[in-house]
Amino acid sequence: MLQQSLSREMALRSRAYRAASEAHECIRAEFQDMLDSYDGASAVYRAARNESFALREYRRVVRALLALIVDERTDSGQSSINITGC
Repeated sequence: MLQQSLSREMALRSRAYRAASEAHECIRAEFQDMLDSYDGASAVYRAARNESFALREYRRVVRALLALIVDERTDSGQSSINITGC
């Protein structure tokens, strides 16, 4: 149940991050010639801050989901997750 909830939250946060990243890219392109003005620099700064926040939230949920998965595997006696592929 918790794992499904975190998986849904991860998908939601992933979409939010992609949207914020695309918005940042568009705003940076739109205000590229206005970076020396307050309005242009402010718009790009806000977009970058929103992207950074969205990425932080996505990472937070990913860490929580991974911790839950590792904890469940450890509790059930399964071996640790092999991330090296060996």
